[in-house]
Amino acid sequence: MATTCGQIYQEICTVLLEDGGLTLGLIQPSQVIQFVGETTCDFLMKTGIVKKIVNIVPLAGIDTYLLPDQISDTQYSAFQQSYLHRTSSFYLDNSDATWQAYESTPTTWKQDEVKPKQIQLNPTPNADGDFVATAPIGFYGILSSVSNTNDLNITGPSVGLYGIVNGFTGAPYMEMLTPAWGVWSTATVDSSNLMCISTGIPSTLNVAINSYLELIPDSFTPYIKYGALQKVFSQDGECKDLLKSAYCQSRYTEGVNLAAAIMSEAFEQSAN
Repeated sequence: MATTCGQIYQEICTVLLEDGGLTLGLIQPSQVIQFVGETTCDFLMKTGIVKKIVNIVPLAGIDTYLLPDQISDTQYSAFQQSYLHRTSSFYLDNSDATWQAYESTPTTWKQDEVKPKQIQLNPTPNADGDFVATAPIGFYGILSSVSNTNDLNITGPSVGLYGIVNGFTGAPYMEMLTPAWGVWSTATVDSSNLMCISTGIPSTLNVAINSYLELIPDSFTPYIKYGALQKVFSQDGECKDLLKSAYCQSRYTEGVNLAAAIMSEAFEQSAN
């Protein structure tokens, strides 16, 4: 995951016979970079090759929760470390019209007939989960035990997490919007929260030429190039070439199918 958009851009320039940069005006560099960002998100959504574990703190009497923007579809959910079965409003309405009135430990979840990026539990949780309240400006300190004084400094979501956590007990819950650095030796997983396993997507589509291809393994970056080239050759303009567009689309589809097959095999092995 160390390939930058600039590297893909330069490869596309070479294909378009403009080594070093797009200077002829046939297509703008900003358009190509945008195509790379769009293709990256599309590849991750279609393949599900990167999964993110989302931890949501349930609240008593609340059945619907908002999912983060950094994920697309959710495949699996668990509550209090127990598997939740996926259901639908159609099934719930026809099995028990008063299902929304019950409060207990959730056993099912659904995402139909709710707003985008939301998940609904059934029955409605009857107790709060594990959570840690923090100030909106961040905090500094040491969690339980560390190898040396001030090894762990938490300075808020804008700068990430740095340090080494030797070990602590309890039910930790942390939400970071940026990557974390350090070593987690031991930790006690929460036992009362909602956990979702979802397909990861980039944090933004507005990528820059020096941005890394977020979440894309290096072995699959050539397919991102073909996906972007397909967009270049299919749009109206001097670069339009339907034969080249069809070829690039076939190579991109090849990468999507390969990555999806790898993920399917990985899930089958983990289930056995």
